[in-house]
Amino acid sequence: NGTVLSPLEFRDNLALHFSYLPSNLPKLCDGCGEAFSVAHAMACKKGGLVHQRHDGYAGEFGCFLEAGLTPSAVRNEPTIKTGCARAGGEGSKEDDAAEL
Repeated sequence: NGTVLSPLEFRDNLALHFSYLPSNLPKLCDGCGEAFSVAHAMACKKGGLVHQRHDGYAGEFGCFLEAGLTPSAVRNEPTIKTGCARAGGEGSKEDDAAEL
């Protein structure tokens, strides 16, 4: 239900609550490559936080809809993971040959 936090998430949220910077912030954004900050993390359209927030809201909204409608009338969209292809990585010709 989105209320369970890992120890690291708990410490980061506690630091933000008391206006401290969380420890071990990355130097660069993993989505766009710009300098990383808390404000950038909340606003970047290419990083993972925007998608995580959207998925969290969509899941909660789906629970409300299931309570008001029949559960068969509500379905969650599948999560689509994006990433770049790497030589010899997942989806490569070597993997296809290994599966045969």
